[in-house]
Amino acid sequence: MAFKRKVKLSKDKKNWAVLLWFHELLRQYMDEELSDSKKTLLEDWQPKKTEPNKEDLQIIERIVVEAKIEIFNRLSIQLPDSPIIADRADPEFQPTSPRRFSFMPVRQLKRYAAVAVLTGIIFGGSTLLFRRNNNSEDRLTAQSESSKTVFTTTIREKKQITLPDGSTAYMNGGSKLKIQSSQFNKKQREVWLDEGEAFFQVTKNPQKPFIVHSRHLTTVVKGTSFNVKAYHQLDESSVMVRTGRVEVNSDNKRLGILTPDKQLVYHKNNGQYEESDIHPEDAMAWCDGRLVLHKADVNELKLRISQLYGVEIKVEANVMDGKYTTSSFRKNTSFESVMESVCLLHGLHYKINNKQQATIYQ
Repeated sequence: MAFKRKVKLSKDKKNWAVLLWFHELLRQYMDEELSDSKKTLLEDWQPKKTEPNKEDLQIIERIVVEAKIEIFNRLSIQLPDSPIIADRADPEFQPTSPRRFSFMPVRQLKRYAAVAVLTGIIFGGSTLLFRRNNNSEDRLTAQSESSKTVFTTTIREKKQITLPDGSTAYMNGGSKLKIQSSQFNKKQREVWLDEGEAFFQVTKNPQKPFIVHSRHLTTVVKGTSFNVKAYHQLDESSVMVRTGRVEVNSDNKRLGILTPDKQLVYHKNNGQYEESDIHPEDAMAWCDGRLVLHKADVNELKLRISQLYGVEIKVEANVMDGKYTTSSFRKNTSFESVMESVCLLHGLHYKINNKQQATIYQ
């Protein structure tokens, strides 16, 4: 049953509601009825760091009446004779009838205790709701190590992998990709791009969404090709679409729906983002061995040079601060030609120190 009006719960009601909501999650967890995302929600819950939000309160209110009946039955507590009015938005939780208790079997108590320890149950006030964490490493921490499949590339290596559903991921240098082998392609298809960049060509399956968790962003598709960039040393993450339709989210907020030749750039420092057009061939330029820079700062310039040529770039006296490079180079363009073009654009110079290092200076 859905309630459309704005939800407001008193402190006492909110504590009751959280207890009932959590009990229902535990029941589903033990009965193996929870989806992967809800398992993560339960296992990553940290009450002291949690703040309530409108969505959480709406979820609580929808299930609170049914959950109350269930928890009282499971605890063998006799409910009042008066019926619960199902359409009350804010039901009171103060049973007045005498209670009768019976002990749970030891085996069942152990199951509850194990889950309680796992999730870190701490009821410390009226704001005990659930934290949704999109960080890729946290999402996999509670999973069995033996069920993970991890793919990595060195800084100058590119690798194409085929996933169990037939989709492919072409990984750029310095990347790390994970899947949960035991869960992939059951109800949905989830991958974690913990670091780097990958171009995905997704096999169509409308019943099983393909989800890419990357730094700060979650990308959801059903069958398309797109590029995700999420390097820790860059100030931005991005999603570029070559074919199909892609949904981009951050912290459970939809940022945009991207169609072919569109990209979304998310700035990690301030949470701002923008959409823009891209050239179709640029969506997978690095896959073809071409260097394409779009408003690239000095950190991205260093990264791309290192990936393509294996050369470390040093910058003297911060002469590249505040400078951005937009340029495109053909495949097999020499390192010297790239450096000459970049330096000419910004009125700078460069020198080659050795085969592995060069310096940009004024």
